[in-house]
Amino acid sequence: MHISECTKHPVPVILWTVLAIMCCLLGFPASMMVLRELLQRRRSSDFFMFSLTTSDTIFIVLIPINILNTQLWHTEPIYWTDNFMDALSLFSRPLFMACICAECYFAVVHPIMYMTNRKGLTIRRVTSVIIWLGTICFTLLKCFVSGTLTLILNATPLFIALPVITVCDISILRALKKTDPSGNTNIHPQKKQALHTITNSFTMTVFAYLPPVISFTLAGLIPKALKCIAEPSGFCFSLTGCFMMPILYLDSVGKLNTFKELWRKYI
Repeated sequence: MHISECTKHPVPVILWTVLAIMCCLLGFPASMMVLRELLQRRRSSDFFMFSLTTSDTIFIVLIPINILNTQLWHTEPIYWTDNFMDALSLFSRPLFMACICAECYFAVVHPIMYMTNRKGLTIRRVTSVIIWLGTICFTLLKCFVSGTLTLILNATPLFIALPVITVCDISILRALKKTDPSGNTNIHPQKKQALHTITNSFTMTVFAYLPPVISFTLAGLIPKALKCIAEPSGFCFSLTGCFMMPILYLDSVGKLNTFKELWRKYI
């Protein structure tokens, strides 16, 4: 179901359009700043974050085309961009976030194993290639399936990523609670990074990943007339991820301190 098909329920479509415009205005500059930061650091541990930000950037670039097609053009071939946006939002983003959490898990819970292999990019590259190929397959499948199969397809990547994120976050929190055998009370930079990672992943899970799962699941159970409310609602929540994750990352590396100081000073 394309959002533009819900002509009898314009409110969710209008809400999606307004939110999409906001995502462009906030998400694009934030994603550019994150890409610049990652390219300057050039750390192997940032590989999945770079892939996630690249996915978000492509997603944001396609938003204006999708808005114009939804509101004005209604051209069937351009609906492929809609499917590709869905794939970036519903398939690649949560899976890359799961990879970031998994890497953070190994860094905190299995530090020796992580330190031994942290400079190797082979596993990271192979995993990223698999996710990008899966994104393309997800796009193609959405072109040929419809109805309940589409809803199942939309929710499947989220069902895969959410348990990984949850287990990794809980394991990291338990590991961080353990006292340092040396008695050192200072927080190690690696632990600080882990805390930022699980905070960001928890925020993304609550606001960008879990609501779409609920919306798409409900859309498969409720009458057809209500699908135009449930499905666009799921995509609205998913939209927020394209600007939330870059902003959360910039905040975690201290790039928003100036804006925060100005906010406290004048607000």
